[in-house]
Amino acid sequence: MGKRRFWLAAVLGAVCAFGAAAEEPLLRFGVFSDTHVTKSIESFSRVKQALALFKAKGCELVVHCGDIAESHRPAAYATYRRVFDKAFADGPKPREIYAYAWHDAYAYKGHPRERSYADGLEAFEEVRRLLKAENGHTDVVTVKGFAFVVFPQFVTTKGFLGWDEYEKRVADACAAHPGQPV
Repeated sequence: MGKRRFWLAAVLGAVCAFGAAAEEPLLRFGVFSDTHVTKSIESFSRVKQALALFKAKGCELVVHCGDIAESHRPAAYATYRRVFDKAFADGPKPREIYAYAWHDAYAYKGHPRERSYADGLEAFEEVRRLLKAENGHTDVVTVKGFAFVVFPQFVTTKGFLGWDEYEKRVADACAAHPGQPV
């Protein structure tokens, strides 16, 4: 890895919603971001550690908040998929949610920065396919009755929603799940 820094926020979370008699969280999920992996398996050491932690804690959901790869490289996403599947090969496999960010579109088809923004939707769809992700770049995913509203990092760029639409989607999810965290 050399001097390259891989920032990984591996935070184990549990939705802070408990039943009247329950002492266990209703949903355990792990959240991480900015893994900046490459196609090299060596770049996955912290990803493997985070996934092992999520598995050990019984996470039913794993959320990646973007910048999965250092730049848009299909081989890196394919390797991520293999690493994730191997981490949970002996079951149970958690649900997955992916939010995409700048590095997941950067250098898409070798384009410079300006074209990467313009091709963001296409780049994110390719990432979704390579990860075999269920959710789209903008989506609402419900897991065990809890709504997760998914948005990419880009806003008000060609093909992406504006802030007013983001706020409306969050408000709609809150209205559909009253009294629950969204």
